Amino acid sequence: MTGKCKATVVVALALMLLWGGLALAGTQETLQQADAAYAQRAQAAQAQRAVELYGQALAADPKCLAAAWKLSRAWYWVGSHTPEDKALEPFEKAVEAGKKAVAIDPESIQAHFWLGVAYGSYGKAKGIMKSLSLVDPIKEEMALVIKKDPKFEAGGAYRVLGRLYF
Repeated sequence: MTGKCKATVVVALALMLLWGGLALAGTQETLQQADAAYAQRAQAAQAQRAVELYGQALAADPKCLAAAWKLSRAWYWVGSHTPEDKALEPFEKAVEAGKKAVAIDPESIQAHFWLGVAYGSYGKAKGIMKSLSLVDPIKEEMALVIKKDPKFEAGGAYRVLGRLYF
């Protein structure tokens, strides 16, 4: 390799490292903005902004676990505060984000919890008879959460199972 070629490779690697660092910093900044919006989720516009920002962070870094599970949680919130006849779509998006989170890290307690919650909400919005196929996946997700930490989200997995059995 000639001196000019080595210099080009070094510059290219430096630019790639710089770009990667900037992308990571941008993702972290976007997550912080999304978290701030989610903290004000009682205002519908802020809940929607959180969804958009978590989605942007996940698009920028498709392996960002926090963006994926928080996107699932945010879509769940939006669906829970949407008229019943329009809640199916947000819950479906919560399921999609939850599945991405589990795919990113199959050991993530947050990913399994919010996927299970999303399955339950999606099933309820879809209708009991049409969603019977979701019973076992909900049980599996909550069993994983309970196994890892029965106190997670103040025993949230037990509450999800209680609603399911009710």
